[in-house]
Amino acid sequence: MRQPPIRPALGTIPTYKPGKPPAPRAGIATYKLSSNENPYPPLPSVLLAVEDTAAQLNRYPDMGASVLYEAIADRFGVPTSDLAAATGSVAVLYHLLQATCADGDEVLYLGGHVFVILNAFPYNSGHVMVAPRRHVGVVSALGFDERAELLDVTFKSVDVLGEALGPHGFNVGMNLGRVAGAGIPGHLHMHVVPRWGGDTNFMPVVGDTKVLPEMLQATRAKLKPHFENL
Repeated sequence: MRQPPIRPALGTIPTYKPGKPPAPRAGIATYKLSSNENPYPPLPSVLLAVEDTAAQLNRYPDMGASVLYEAIADRFGVPTSDLAAATGSVAVLYHLLQATCADGDEVLYLGGHVFVILNAFPYNSGHVMVAPRRHVGVVSALGFDERAELLDVTFKSVDVLGEALGPHGFNVGMNLGRVAGAGIPGHLHMHVVPRWGGDTNFMPVVGDTKVLPEMLQATRAKLKPHFENL
């Protein structure tokens, strides 16, 4: 498997140098202040929040951390697009994408009202999302031109994926609301998922693991020329 190239700009970042460990002192617990470890116990409000969250372990988490984004954005008066926060596993993928993708790499097509991007957590290779450029969470908030272009680009995306990847079929649709599976409830998007016979096999069913035949960057390189002619 070909390793995705790392952005040259990362070579300009100074090498990380860990700080010195705290000097031990007899009878006193010492802490390194620059670490994430906190010498103080959790606040009661934090313990309550953890307890409330633990009671919902049977539900899918909000992978987009939309509630947190909105709260931070409201508190500091900044747009959610300026924020980056997520669970540990999502943050790892986020940083990997940052290391290999430059600005604009994730966009396959940019129209007047909508854009097309690859799903960072694809169900299958070629899983794209068509989304309005405006931050909209409900379909009724879309204007006529936005609705028209959203459907038009969705249908054209099906044609592009069919030509470039040769799938046996497609799943096309929206997940509206967190309970319906929307990863980012505040920004609606249309999923276009190529399907092949046998793509649901023992790996995801028994092993809870999805196997993809190529890296996202390879899929992007394959699709980008087709979307440039959209």
